[in-house]
Amino acid sequence: MSDPPHEQPERRLALLLDHLSALGHDLRNPIASLLLGIQRLERRTADAPERTAALLARLERSVRGIDRLVETLLDLGRLESGRLELERQGEPVEVVAAQAVAAVAGLATEGRRSVQVAVPPGLAAPPWDGARAAKAVAHLLAPALEFTPLGGTVWLSASAHRGGVRFTVEDGGPPLAAGEAEALFGGTPFNGDPHTRRRGHGPFLYVARRLAEAHGGAAEARAGARGGAELSAWFPGAAGGERPAGGAGGA
Repeated sequence: MSDPPHEQPERRLALLLDHLSALGHDLRNPIASLLLGIQRLERRTADAPERTAALLARLERSVRGIDRLVETLLDLGRLESGRLELERQGEPVEVVAAQAVAAVAGLATEGRRSVQVAVPPGLAAPPWDGARAAKAVAHLLAPALEFTPLGGTVWLSASAHRGGVRFTVEDGGPPLAAGEAEALFGGTPFNGDPHTRRRGHGPFLYVARRLAEAHGGAAEARAGARGGAELSAWFPGAAGGERPAGGAGGA
């Protein structure tokens, strides 16, 4: 079966280059923050311990942000080259959820936002690569945290779906823009509108979708019941091969 027109090799190469450019640009912010923090530490050796501890905490968040960007670059390269290997250990659902939340803890702390997690007891885990699944869910949480007002809440839930598990992320931000749900996972790094959830998150959401598809699943976006956006990733119960990358998905 041939790729859809928008996934022809030339198109996918253009998307990859766009993603690399966007991620390279995003790397500048945490690196600049890291360098600035180091300079401040050099000048504040006699500061009160609590001020030094706060600065070190910010530096740690910057380093973790760089690590997330680098890991996303590596995953993007593996996915597009067909070299991604899944280690299907079937980790418990609650463990995958906890790993995803931990990956974005810095973002939540900076914005004084919280992530409320709901995983039903006894929910059977599919034969997934838990670390990859957690990355996909973390990529859904990041834009939700950014678009939720300061002090607000992001909701992460897991549920049984079509013989597997679906993670759903709901935010408290503004509604999706017209046509945004259909294009959100399509790989557009930036469409010129600073108020859409694609701003700066296109590569991450694209990788989230591709990680779900690598398990045989899908990702999708829709208007959330709480007025914001609802992003979801579905991982099937039966191990499947990587599916061709499609549009916004159909979880």
